[in-house]
Amino acid sequence: CACTLTNSSPSLAATPITVGRFTPDHLSVSVVGTPSLRNGTGPWSSAFTYIGQAFTFATQPTLTITAQNAAGATTQNYEGNFWKIDQTKLRPQYANKALNVNATLTSLAAELGESGLQLTTPTRGVAHFTLSDTLSYQRTAGLQPPFEADVALNLQTNTSTTATPNWFNQLSDADGVCYIGGQTTCQPITGVSGINHIQGAALRYGRLSIGATTGSATEGATVPVMAQYVNRQGRFVQNGDDNSTTLSPSMITLVAHINAGGSTPTATLSSNTVNHGASNVLLSAPGAAGYVILTVDLASAGINHLQADWGSSGFTNPTMRISFGVYAGRSAVKKGRIFIREDFNQE
Repeated sequence: CACTLTNSSPSLAATPITVGRFTPDHLSVSVVGTPSLRNGTGPWSSAFTYIGQAFTFATQPTLTITAQNAAGATTQNYEGNFWKIDQTKLRPQYANKALNVNATLTSLAAELGESGLQLTTPTRGVAHFTLSDTLSYQRTAGLQPPFEADVALNLQTNTSTTATPNWFNQLSDADGVCYIGGQTTCQPITGVSGINHIQGAALRYGRLSIGATTGSATEGATVPVMAQYVNRQGRFVQNGDDNSTTLSPSMITLVAHINAGGSTPTATLSSNTVNHGASNVLLSAPGAAGYVILTVDLASAGINHLQADWGSSGFTNPTMRISFGVYAGRSAVKKGRIFIREDFNQE
């Protein structure tokens, strides 16, 4: 029979139940553009980066995160309060993909326990994460020939609900919805095209060397300092591409052993920024024979990447003994010649 409900029909009482919100089946990840690295940070303009020196992105990685159902369609109601990916629970993780590298890849954001991620407002199941971070390859034992940086990016999620973090190598939200990469379980995002080989920085193992020098007690000394790197033959050579390393007179310390009647020399630089890897420390005349121990305090200026293992005692600042008014050099020492100055008087 045909039934008709009217305003006078009896009402049906029911108890409402909560069915909860809808969640995606999984997350999809894609990359916007092509991320790349740059040499150094800030004003650094040389076409290489020292091992141990910070470098960053020339083009920052931007990830598109899309909530999807089991059929791969976008879950468009995954937005607003329904969006459950907490960027404060994420942090970047990197893996070195360069071959034959004797150095350890590190991340400032990971060391600080920060995400380094900037999130756009999730809209209809889609949001974008842009990563800002500073990386470095830290030196380990042994020398390292030049190599090209090659970095794979992953995101880790802190799944802990307490103050003690519990990091997993996956991208997931508060409900455990995660990136699966075509699989049936959570996967790292390192397989996503565009972030599995991020390149663009050239790495060199470097040091700052002080040249052995003698000087006159009455004229001072010019002491060469040189930025060097390990070439592909495994030898230290002048780094002619370095026009960015900056020194300052305040980094120079002198421990003087000057004879009576003399004084501790003063130190200046011929150029604060090295020119094709070279500069000079200019020492004033001490006025008497003796020597000074000259040290360039690289650590005080954050240039630890140019320290070296000068005597199997770990990475330290470069130091050199500079003598005044004694010998003119090694060849002269063999001949027993002291430092000589000839003076021709013309009438």
